[in-house]
Amino acid sequence: MPDDAKNILMDNVKNGNPRAVIIRLGAASSKVYSGQKRHDLRIGAQPKYVDAARRDRNRTLIEYAKPADLRAVCAARRDQRTVKRRMKSNAAVATRGIIGFGHEAAQLFETLTPEQQDAAFRELAQAIAVHLKTTLHGLEIHGDEATIHAHFVLAAVDLDGQPLSTTTRPAVMAELQSLAAEVIAQHCAGIERGRRYGDRLAAGASFSEVIHKSVRQLQRELPGDLSRKRAELATLTEQGAALAAQHGKIEGQIATATETLASLNDRSAAKQEEERAADERLKEKRLALVELDEELRLKNERAVEMDAHIERTQAAVVQETGRAEAARRQADAQTHRAEQETVRADQAGEQLAKTLAGRDAAKQERQAALDDCERLRRTAEELTKEVDKAIQDRDEASAEAMLSQRRAVDVGKALIAITHELVAGTLLERDGAPIADDLSALRYDLPEMKPVVRAAAKQGTWLAKKKAKLHQEIEAAGKRQAQLQRAADGLMVWIKRNDVDLRESVALTANCKEAGILPKQDYGNVGRMFPAIRPPRQSDGPTLPTG
Repeated sequence: MPDDAKNILMDNVKNGNPRAVIIRLGAASSKVYSGQKRHDLRIGAQPKYVDAARRDRNRTLIEYAKPADLRAVCAARRDQRTVKRRMKSNAAVATRGIIGFGHEAAQLFETLTPEQQDAAFRELAQAIAVHLKTTLHGLEIHGDEATIHAHFVLAAVDLDGQPLSTTTRPAVMAELQSLAAEVIAQHCAGIERGRRYGDRLAAGASFSEVIHKSVRQLQRELPGDLSRKRAELATLTEQGAALAAQHGKIEGQIATATETLASLNDRSAAKQEEERAADERLKEKRLALVELDEELRLKNERAVEMDAHIERTQAAVVQETGRAEAARRQADAQTHRAEQETVRADQAGEQLAKTLAGRDAAKQERQAALDDCERLRRTAEELTKEVDKAIQDRDEASAEAMLSQRRAVDVGKALIAITHELVAGTLLERDGAPIADDLSALRYDLPEMKPVVRAAAKQGTWLAKKKAKLHQEIEAAGKRQAQLQRAADGLMVWIKRNDVDLRESVALTANCKEAGILPKQDYGNVGRMFPAIRPPRQSDGPTLPTG
């Protein structure tokens, strides 16, 4: 790498990153925090670098906590660990923080809408509080100074009772810089992390250039820095003028190239127009071809239908011709017999009249046979139709019977499933609709099963309520019995402690037995320990009823 390039690279590393987001923290006592709060909220007189005309750009995202409240929070957290002394009056109760930007990062961040800026500041402040294991108690955005920035307030003692002044080591502060760059980059692309102290010192920066400067020090040094920056701006302006002259020449070349490109674009547009017209004609021809294909397909379908109809007609004609031929052969046989009779009649003269009568009768029979054939053919056609209809009715009846059988099986299974659900107590009614562990097994989709399932669900709900009520009554009875048992045991202890003669409390014993209260120990012989004539001892206990 050339030396000039190395020097430029080292200068870039030596200086701060203008696209960086910056995090600064500082501890504050109650008094210092009160002053900081007045400054952040613009209460009272403000420094000259605050532009009062732009005060409407300030926004309060989280109200600042009172100093007394912060002190109470820190004292409560401090008491979690063992300490020898009380919290000092000037102890830190707040950790002040500021979120700032390099000059290029500030320009990028100000391109966001106020809502987007608020979301970024809020997420970053909350992330810092979580990283330091403390809580956020104030967040204010300032837009009335040179660059946009945000002030935030954290409790000075973390959730473990440790002060942040001891937990925010340099390594932790470096982690906060990385965290800030990661969070802000999600809301505003281009903002980066600041350069580390070690990298800047290694690149040749002095220690005074890398340490943080206070606001007062910045106000004192900014005029000199501004003068130097103005001199640099003048140098850059001269360089910009030279670049502008060179830019003019380049613009002339660009204009010539633009004219050439416009001419080429015109020819390209004409060519594209011709191609578009050709594409339109091709589309029209393709559409016409598609229409012709569709018409040909329809004609082919009609031709196939006509062929099928012709085949069916020919088959019917052949069948009818066969039947007619059979009838004709039968008629021919009868005619042949008639002719034979006629020959025999001719041969026998005396039988002529009879033969002629037989021939006429044969002709009549032949005609009758032909009529019978025609009637039989029509009867056969009607029988064929009736047979086809009977077969169709039989198939439909079989299908309906099978469907009914399946429906009956489904209904039987559904009734069994309803019984199981009722026994298990899982078939209930909620908001007018049945619920169960497996509602599909109940075949609620069948119309005839819907009223059955609803009725079963209502019955199941009633049984569940009845069961719950019985459980409650049993538990209440058990509790009452336990209370009475404890009272009885206590009473027996009191009787023994006060030497009460149980022979004089037969009624009390009878009442206890009637109530089902039995003592855990048998005190039946307690009264025998004392003489019957001895008066009862005076005590503060209850007066027992006598028998």
